[in-house]
Amino acid sequence: MYGIAQIMLCEGAVDRVIILCPSTTIKQGLIKKFRDFVTNKNLKETLKDESIKFKINPRIIDSAKTIKPRDICIDNVHKTYSHVSSSLADSLKGKGQRTLILNDECHHIMNPEAETSKSESTKMKKWKEFLKESNFNFRYIIGVSGTPYLGNNYAADVIYRYNIMQAMEGDKSGNFVIKKVDYVQKEEAINERERLNIIYDNHEKNRKRWNRAKKNITIFVTQRIEGAEKLANKIINFLVDEKKLSIREVKSKVLVVTSSPKHEKNREILKHVDESKNPVEFIVSVSMLTEGWDVKNVFQIVPHE
Repeated sequence: MYGIAQIMLCEGAVDRVIILCPSTTIKQGLIKKFRDFVTNKNLKETLKDESIKFKINPRIIDSAKTIKPRDICIDNVHKTYSHVSSSLADSLKGKGQRTLILNDECHHIMNPEAETSKSESTKMKKWKEFLKESNFNFRYIIGVSGTPYLGNNYAADVIYRYNIMQAMEGDKSGNFVIKKVDYVQKEEAINERERLNIIYDNHEKNRKRWNRAKKNITIFVTQRIEGAEKLANKIINFLVDEKKLSIREVKSKVLVVTSSPKHEKNREILKHVDESKNPVEFIVSVSMLTEGWDVKNVFQIVPHE
């Protein structure tokens, strides 16, 4: 998305770029990455081709600020709704022909019925309404998604596809390699305590095998907030009873992340879980971390429900 945005700005095809995403977690991650990209000398070098019209050093902002020419504005799609205060509507009215819209996790636009609640489905339909708004008349709209399908059918108008097998294998130079996914199809555990033992043992094996990593994280995914809280308590009790860790140490290792207001502090801690000094090793979430959340040190994902 950064490459597309920079090229369109440098070529003079558009004056500004808007990137929309479905959650605050994704927004924060994108802003951090884009600010890193802007200061990356190697990326700047690639823009010195003679065919490039302009050399742009864009400002990376969110919609709390007025969007000016040569800006890349990244924000949660909810900021496009009429009742929400943001600079988007005023900054874009009548300027859609010279604006590039990039939609991250765009399957939310295509398939609102798959959302977790009816109210959320309605919000995602509004995302599409914004893109088709006649006051803006957007000319350039691109969607990006890791799951680009509608029901049983893939999205139409696919410009470029890069599948997970390609990512695991990498190119001829060995670039663009991700972790290889070792999918466990058959579970050997008899009961929940035995299952936690297997997961914990694998967690420790990963720590030893990938000992150059800053740390080692396991994620548990549940369907509901209540389920996440119950599972977190079970993990805490397991680590205290079975592994003889102190309750204080265990509580610093286990983090519950949901959309509930009572877990708001945990969402702040989540921003720093990749850092070696952060003690969190086990994250329990309600599927909100399954898209757009990029943490390098995750080595095990457990779909609990």
